[in-house]
Amino acid sequence: MFSRVVMGTRISFQVAGEVLLIAGTIGILLGVIAGYRGGMVDEVIMRAADILLAFPSFLLAMGLDDLSRAKLHCHLLVDPDLPRPGDCHHCGRLYVPG
Repeated sequence: MFSRVVMGTRISFQVAGEVLLIAGTIGILLGVIAGYRGGMVDEVIMRAADILLAFPSFLLAMGLDDLSRAKLHCHLLVDPDLPRPGDCHHCGRLYVPG
């Protein structure tokens, strides 16, 4: 059991490092471009950064996930695959068997 946790931790740290490297590279490039060009380019990049920082990251990730699925119906805040109240045959029991 512990070996699975250790292996999962290794993968999680690897993914986190890759994401940090990609995000850092993009941030540095945009910062250098905004600082070098200035003016309108700086304003556009800063407003885009303000828009991204205005939303909680989880809601932004859910919205981007929805857009990438290209489904016919919109379920930004509700996942249709989740069970609804009353769907569970254990509802109303004091003890749910494991």
